[in-house]
Amino acid sequence: WVACVTRARATRVRLQETQPQPQQAQKKPAPPPVPCVVAAPVAARFLCEKRHRYRDPAARRTTLSKIPVSLHKPKTLFAVAALALNLGVDPPDSFRSRGCAALEGWIDTLSASLSPAKAQLLITEAIRKQFSAASQTMDENKDITVCWDPNAERLRAVCASYRRHAGTNRILFHYNGHGVPQPSPHGEIWVLNQEVTQYIPLSINTLHSWLGTPAIYILDCGNAGTIQSCFLRGIEHTKDLDLVMLGACATGKQLPLNPNYPADLFTSCLTCPLRTALLWHRNNSILMHGMATVEQVEKIPTVLHKKAFKNTPRKTTALGELEWIFIAITDTIAWCTFPRDVFQRLYREDSVVATLFRNYLLAERIFWALDCPTCSVPQLPPTHSHRLWAAWDYIADQFLCSLPQLLTQEFSTPKLPCSFFEDELTAFELWLDRARYATELKDAEHLPIILQVLLSALYRPRALHLLVRFFDLGNWAVEQALQVGIFMYLVRVLQTVKPEEHESCLLIWAKLTAYDKSCQNDLIKDNNYTFFVNAAAQPDLPPHLRHVAVFILAGIVDAFPPGQAACLHVLPPLLVPTLDSADHRVRLWSALCLAKLWENYDDAKNAVVRLWPRLPVTSLLTDPVPEVRAAAAYAIGTFVGPTTVAAHVHSPRLPPPLSTGTGSGADAQLRTMAEADACAALASCPPDGSPLVRREQLVAMSQIAAAYRAPFAAAVHFARLKCYQMSCPVPTPSTMPSSSLPLRPTHLPPTPPPPPPQLLTGAPCLPDKLCNTLADFAALDPWEEVRSLAESLLSALDAAYLVQPPPLPPPPPPPPPPQKNTAPAPAILHIPASNRARSNSGVHAASVRHQSPSGTVPAAAAASPVAAASPVAAASPARGRSGVIGGRNTPLAAEPLIRLRSKLYPWCSDSFHTPGLLTRLRLEPKTESPAKSASWAKASNEILRQSMEMCRDACGRWSFKYTQALTGMSAPPVCLVCNSVHDLLVVAEEDASVSSWDTVDRKPVHTFTNRNPIGSRISSLLFVNEAEQNPLLLVGSSDGVVRVWRNFTQPNSCMLATAWRAVPYQLDTPANYKRLVADWLESGLLLAGGNSYQVKLWDLSRETCVYDFLTDCGRAVTSLTGDHSGGRTFAVGCGDGSVRLFDSRKSGCCVAQFVVNPSNPRYILNAYWPSDDNGKVYLATGGVEGGDIVLYDMRAGWRGIEPPRLASVTQKGTSAFIMHPHMPILASGSLDQTIRIYSRHTLQEMSHMNYHPGFLGQRIGCVSCLAFHPCRPVLAAGHTDTWVTLWAGAPAPTPTASPATPTPPSTPTSVAVRGNIPHSTSMPQMVPQPQLPPSVAHGSFLQAANSSPSATGASIFHGWLGPW
Repeated sequence: WVACVTRARATRVRLQETQPQPQQAQKKPAPPPVPCVVAAPVAARFLCEKRHRYRDPAARRTTLSKIPVSLHKPKTLFAVAALALNLGVDPPDSFRSRGCAALEGWIDTLSASLSPAKAQLLITEAIRKQFSAASQTMDENKDITVCWDPNAERLRAVCASYRRHAGTNRILFHYNGHGVPQPSPHGEIWVLNQEVTQYIPLSINTLHSWLGTPAIYILDCGNAGTIQSCFLRGIEHTKDLDLVMLGACATGKQLPLNPNYPADLFTSCLTCPLRTALLWHRNNSILMHGMATVEQVEKIPTVLHKKAFKNTPRKTTALGELEWIFIAITDTIAWCTFPRDVFQRLYREDSVVATLFRNYLLAERIFWALDCPTCSVPQLPPTHSHRLWAAWDYIADQFLCSLPQLLTQEFSTPKLPCSFFEDELTAFELWLDRARYATELKDAEHLPIILQVLLSALYRPRALHLLVRFFDLGNWAVEQALQVGIFMYLVRVLQTVKPEEHESCLLIWAKLTAYDKSCQNDLIKDNNYTFFVNAAAQPDLPPHLRHVAVFILAGIVDAFPPGQAACLHVLPPLLVPTLDSADHRVRLWSALCLAKLWENYDDAKNAVVRLWPRLPVTSLLTDPVPEVRAAAAYAIGTFVGPTTVAAHVHSPRLPPPLSTGTGSGADAQLRTMAEADACAALASCPPDGSPLVRREQLVAMSQIAAAYRAPFAAAVHFARLKCYQMSCPVPTPSTMPSSSLPLRPTHLPPTPPPPPPQLLTGAPCLPDKLCNTLADFAALDPWEEVRSLAESLLSALDAAYLVQPPPLPPPPPPPPPPQKNTAPAPAILHIPASNRARSNSGVHAASVRHQSPSGTVPAAAAASPVAAASPVAAASPARGRSGVIGGRNTPLAAEPLIRLRSKLYPWCSDSFHTPGLLTRLRLEPKTESPAKSASWAKASNEILRQSMEMCRDACGRWSFKYTQALTGMSAPPVCLVCNSVHDLLVVAEEDASVSSWDTVDRKPVHTFTNRNPIGSRISSLLFVNEAEQNPLLLVGSSDGVVRVWRNFTQPNSCMLATAWRAVPYQLDTPANYKRLVADWLESGLLLAGGNSYQVKLWDLSRETCVYDFLTDCGRAVTSLTGDHSGGRTFAVGCGDGSVRLFDSRKSGCCVAQFVVNPSNPRYILNAYWPSDDNGKVYLATGGVEGGDIVLYDMRAGWRGIEPPRLASVTQKGTSAFIMHPHMPILASGSLDQTIRIYSRHTLQEMSHMNYHPGFLGQRIGCVSCLAFHPCRPVLAAGHTDTWVTLWAGAPAPTPTASPATPTPPSTPTSVAVRGNIPHSTSMPQMVPQPQLPPSVAHGSFLQAANSSPSATGASIFHGWLGPW
């Protein structure tokens, strides 16, 4: 510690000497630009937000062991001082010479000028002042009783009187036994009789019975350790933990009688620490020259004036600053030495106990030097040799040297000539600099000093800044700050905060609010919350601080009725403008704060209805940021539905709720209209791509369903009846899992009758819409949590209806047989396979109950499998009470289980637990440091540039004739994708498993299942953030679901980042032809199409569908591609052989279309859009008889007719087609076990492969999929025999034929190789490379190398996959 402080002082002096003046300061020269072939901008990263990494804050948050804090903190209200001095008479067991210590209460008892009566009066007054100075609550005349030469009856009366008035608070008992014998071995102290002629023993246990608990004992007598031991033995059976005792001597020790110190040295240390410490230091210091004399030290006041302890200006005087430093040092010694629970109990619960134990550390040091160790309860570790006492000695030397001058000025000097707090702040700053890089951190020893600095306006800004950095280390730092007692200091700072301290206060309180919810009471007390209200209302507050202020306000009203009542009329007007803020964090926390304000609080709902037209809560449901959309759904869910019983104004739009809030009739009508608007907005939300948003929408629907339970239960029940009365075919488990919605049948019977109108009174369409959304969640949602919650909610609603159903209409007649050419029926609710039997039983039970005249549940209904299996039915046995469907008097047993609990607020609050968050907020706006990315991009771009330029120039002269096989797969591969940065190949197999292969070692890295339902298979693989160190893998399935996986190469940390249904299932396509086709654009857009009439354009940064295009085609989308050069158009190939061009700038309409080979149309197999081919388009048609690869010119105008062909080639049985993204080569695979390589410019065949390497190499299997390496002439091919082969380009042999004779295509002569693809001197090796931005991985340097601008173009291929 001393070394650290010394370095801090030296650093501060050196900085002051070398720091230039502001006008002479010069900026550092900017570093020279890093030479790079290609500009390497910071690549955009998608699907890497917090919501994609983890979703459970409890699992991520570190569990900290909090110190249990007692709810009742006793205060010391009274003090009893028993002074058994018996002046003039020495005790019989000790002899005091004339030159021994004689000061009692700093009064000389042996002075000839003082009579015993006068000395008694002065000592009594001094003792009262000293104990009154140690407390801010005790009055020296009323609350402190001095018993001079006490007797037992007097002590008993005083103790009993104080205990009656103190109640459960603490009483201080001080015993001075300098005039009586030492305590006996049986734990007895000595008192006197009324005539002061005899010594009477008094047991400490008897005294404790008079005084009661809690109490604190100060024993200033010899052999005090004996009393302590006997006392602990006497109360051992009572387990009295609230006992504090301080003794001057251990067992067998006598008090020191040094004449240089007072006789009551122990009491002087506890009540007059400054004067005693300076006197001790003056008598023991080796620096005698220039220091004050003992007489000058004795002129120091024993205690400061009591008013100085209540006001901050006391620190502006020399004695006040010295006391301030002494408090900081002793608190720090205790913090570093004592256990945390002991420190919390002794220093943070009672100010009197804290002062006494703070001064006890000084007494221990002095008495240890005098060979008289002290004792205490609780027993404390020794602190006399702590290194911080050296800092105190240094301060005492400085004070004693300046004491003569201070005496002449009567201690009115404004400041001591020392820089203690500045040096400690510098030392703490150095510790923080080291803590940023330390793996194991010890406790922050500077915290008590920082707390004392907070009370000074001079050092407070710097201290708050350092606290922000300390809190940013993690939750353990916040825990330590709370243990040291920072909370009460920060509350005091809020009352006197300056404008320059607003930022630090906001960031600190954000950490405290996120970590400890118990601060709500203190923030409401004395209107301390108004600081955050005023901060959030400041128009010039930066957004990164405004959202912090709103977050703190949300924490104040979170499940805290006093906070909600205090902020009732303040927050709604404040949050109206913040909901429209440009910063998404401000919008997020404004919505959450509003939701927490009116959650379970009807007064807030009634107060906000008049502001509802101005509150853009419903518009936030379509916000670009998923977290904001989720917060808006959460706010709507907490707004709908009252919590108190009152009159309800009926609305024709909504049914009457369970109960309504208070307010006038007009306010109730406004509230009903606001609820209807919120529900309608929630029902009209488009399908969302974020599981977080979908879950909050589901939670909001559960809140609405619980508020209007009867209409929703009826809608769900009759929808399920409709499903079975229509004899809807249900898929078997072999074709689809029970959690999936059955396929829409082509022919359905007529729709059965709707539910009775009286069930949906006031809600003509709202329950049906929300129930359809619930059904989609339960049947189609790919996120397991959302799907299971939706299923449980539907089951609970169905069971709630079966509890007390209304009269049902007569059973409908049996449906007629299916007819041909029947239009498809609307979507229906699906019942899982496990619930089918109980749903049929539920229908019969409903009919039986309808015939029951009593209205109660018969035995047959009670035994229904629906009621038995439902969570609602299992939760409440008393379900037979009467109820009226309509929402008002329905049974309440089903309500608790219908409401789902949201995790959004704790999940969003968890971001404030993240280490480094506050530092990032202080650096807003965010700036990326280009140093790391520039050096990284320099090497990586150079490697790829050389590789691709060499391969592109020699591609026309190379042939693909080397191979490498990857075996050991469980099913034939259906999709392949190669990574441009890492030696990684991802293979999707037919059984929905995905495996990652290391192409160097030819070993699988990791294999996982894509969680496809039965009957669905993987149809597309794409990399997201391909140039990152850990890219994401996007997997598309034939059921229209897209799943994105994180850490897919790591077995222990592979997890699903997100999943959504990219394309709705609308077309009835055979299982062998179902597929989802997707194309990833580097701007964060994903094109998706499949068995649907729609092609959707998803923005992955928003996780929403930004465009929805209708193909107007009765066949599925089989291929699509977007303009990778940055255009807004894309081409779609359909199953009927048509090609359509869409432009997103024209509202998604089809701008052009044509059919390839109208006489013999074949569906499109694949599609591409090269960005560097000057508008050339490659179209390929295929079928059973054959297929054509056609080169078109997209720049020619075409509407309904085939554009002009530039080149074409015909082949048979094509099953796969691929085009290299940056090199002019094409590849096709066929069912005749052949892979052909074509030149993109001329469509001439460059090479073809048929056999595995070796002299007796067998023929390759039928090709099922192909994939090019993005940056090398490497081709991966998947075969139906579960093999994957890798083919690499090599220089073609020099042609030997005459110029007139055309050179035939080179026949491959494959040879066996070992390890990775063989490398030549002209092609760089496939080595692991650093991260690359996606622009590099997709040929940005190729565009820079070509002077000609890239025109619009597309490559589309027709292939054969069998008859439709």
